[in-house]
This record gives sequence, structure tokens and C-alpha cells, in this order.
Amino acid sequence: MLYMLKTDVYFVRGALNGALLDTRRGNVYSINEKACQVLMGEREDSEYWKLLSDQGLSDSPGSIKRAKFSRRTPCELDFVWFEITSSKCNQSCIHCYTDSSPQTSREKQKHVDTLLTHQQWLQAIREAYNLGCKKCQFIGGEPFLYRGKGGETLRNLVSYSRDLGYNFIEVFTNGLLLTPARIAWLKELGVHVAISLYSMEASIHDCITQTPGSQRQTMSAIEEMLARDIPFRVETVLMKPNEKSVPRLQEAKKTWGVESTVDILRPTGRGDKQRFQPEFEYLAKHGLQLEPAFVIDEQTLRRNLGGNPCLQKQLVLTASGEVFPCVFARETHLGSIKKTSLAGIIEETRTQEIWNATKDGVLVCKDCEYRYVCQDCRPLAKAEAHPRGNLMSAPPPRCTYNPYTGEWAAGLWTLGNEASPFYDRTKGEEIQRLLQIK
Repeated sequence: MLYMLKTDVYFVRGALNGALLDTRRGNVYSINEKACQVLMGEREDSEYWKLLSDQGLSDSPGSIKRAKFSRRTPCELDFVWFEITSSKCNQSCIHCYTDSSPQTSREKQKHVDTLLTHQQWLQAIREAYNLGCKKCQFIGGEPFLYRGKGGETLRNLVSYSRDLGYNFIEVFTNGLLLTPARIAWLKELGVHVAISLYSMEASIHDCITQTPGSQRQTMSAIEEMLARDIPFRVETVLMKPNEKSVPRLQEAKKTWGVESTVDILRPTGRGDKQRFQPEFEYLAKHGLQLEPAFVIDEQTLRRNLGGNPCLQKQLVLTASGEVFPCVFARETHLGSIKKTSLAGIIEETRTQEIWNATKDGVLVCKDCEYRYVCQDCRPLAKAEAHPRGNLMSAPPPRCTYNPYTGEWAAGLWTLGNEASPFYDRTKGEEIQRLLQIK
């Protein structure tokens, strides 16, 4: 339930406490149970109303009403991953979510027979654009290995997308095929690049990619992009083999002045092996929500009220034409463009259920006052809660907040034997120990 105190200021009540969302200034304020009762008219406190007014959070005492927002998401597409080479890659990364790797000639021929043709790709790119999509990412495998039967390459697909009117195009690559000539046409077309780098130590990076010399080649591509002023970001998946070397890598990214993310390994594809999961101290440092560091604006709030920000209005289209809600949600098949148009898949009940499922349907989140300002990863939640978890309702496994007690960093959420949420306080003890060390 969302309430409005004044234009741009909203109130969300949780199981115990509440939150005030000042979308004009971007602030999110935590308020206790008594303050919630005052706002809801369950107790009187003129001084509290005056305090809110003085801070510009309320127009007049008792001025509160239910906010009215449309909760249904239009059948409009915002973002697509075009996975143009789902399993074709020049590396064999130990954690790959699509099991990509170099293929034998027999495997190549068998695989080619199932792939979308170049014309089918052009049609899909055009249809996605006509459905409202203006942002896309070309991924793999390794997208630079894409070849149409007529010799068409990634450049043909990117050029076509740019000519159609896509205003944001990104290529996600391992960098091994980023030659100066390719970097030149990426710059000419205004394409962004995301590049994978796992460590500044070549032996660690090459161990993860299982490709000798790959770190040196990736670093050469980064240096060339810096020299050519290409807009790019560096993606790092944190896992057991590179966990100790990530701080040095993060420092390097700062010197390059590029956008940097550290993504904790998700248990998907070849990454679904416990031995690759990072030690808990590294997970706590890089992957846990330990405090209410939230910001909000009107547009984000409206979007979050219409669906879960993790999966809303986005799709992945694979090289064989299969459609999924996310690159990490391979168990949730939405259809195939070989059988149904992209528009038809979007209009399907299952797709609309996923797009319109808000945090109000997620265990624990539905009782949290921060549910409309927070983000999580639904495929991760499902994987961590396997086999009892559901994609749209599994509790967030990396949130340490307990909305029933108001505690932060006192535990982590999981599913118990009865598929009910359980706040594991044994993890809280370890979190507190690590925070004290920090």
C-alpha cells in the first residue's frame, strides 16, 4: 500500500516500520512504528506533523491519502539481450552461464542447423524496435564470432540496429577479438562496450577463462579503447579463484576512469558448482545489502510499482530463437520466435505475469517498507532457494534486513523445509564479525 503525504512524497508501511520516499530530492527516510501510527491516524502527535512540515515532507497535519498508480505494465519492450552466439565462444570460462566454448567441426554443423538466419535476426531486431525497444545488448558466447551464411558479421547487425533508431547499443565481449579496426567502427557507430576482466594477474584470469594468454589480449583491447576514447565498462564476476585479487582490479578500474561492477557468481550453467562460490567474507563485502542506502525518483517509483525491476519489460533472444526473461533464467522458457512473433510472446500470459509481478508478491519483500526502492535478482533468488524456490516469490538471498524486527546485518533470508522464509541468524554472527574487522 502506497500513500501520498504531498506531491512527490510518499509513505510505505512495512510489517513493523515505515519509509518516506521523497522523490523530488531522492531521499528515503526510515520511520519507526509510532511514526507510522501517527501517519495512519492511529495516534495523535502534532509535533511530529510539524517536524514533517518543517522538512518539506508534508503540507499540513493529517494530510495523507492513498496514492493512485497504474500497476499494469503496457505490452511495451524496454530492453533486449540479442544472444547472437549462445554457445559459440573462443574461451571456455569455468563459470559460463550458457556453457559456451570452442566447438568441434561436427558440433558446429549440428549447431548451425538450429540457428536463426541473418534475415531472421534482422526481423527480430526490427520487431523489438517496433515494440518500443530502444536499448539492446549483443552478447554470446562471443558476439564477434557471429557469422551469417552470407558472411554477415556483428557489424551488420549493429549497423542495422543503429539505422533503425536504437539509441543505446552495447556489445558484451571478452575482448580477444577487439582489433583496432573493430574498435574503429564501434566508435564510428557510437556503440558502447562491456568487457570481461577477472583479475590483473594473468594467471588468475587465464585460469578462469581456461585460455592461455587471454588476459594479455583483453588488456590490450582495454588499452586500445582507452586510447580511442570508446565508452566502455568493465564487468568482473567475483568467484573463488579471483576473490583475493578483486581489490587490485578495482583500483585499476578507478585509474582508467570507467564504470565498474563486481557481480557475485550466480549458480547458473557451469557456474552452478559450489567450489566456485566465493568465501563468505568476499560475498559479504561485495554482494550483501548491509544498510538502507537507497535513493528514489518519481520515474523509478512508478516503474517499481508496475513490476519487479529485475525482470520488467526485458527479454533475451537466443541464437536458436528461444526467448527467456533473463540470461540467468533459462528454466523459464517463454517461447520461440520460430513459432510465435515476439509480440505474441510478450502478450502471452506467462510473460505478462512476470512483467507485472511486483515486490508485493515476493516473500519477505512484501512486508518490507523498502520494497519499492530496492532491487534484487530474481533468478539468483530462485537458484539459492532451489528446489523449493519460485522465480517470482523466492526471498532475496543477499538482503540482510529483517522487516519484522527492523534489524540490519543480523542474518540472511532463505527458505525453510516448509518453503517458508527463514532468517538465518548464524550468518548474522559472521556478518557482524566481518564488519568489526572492517
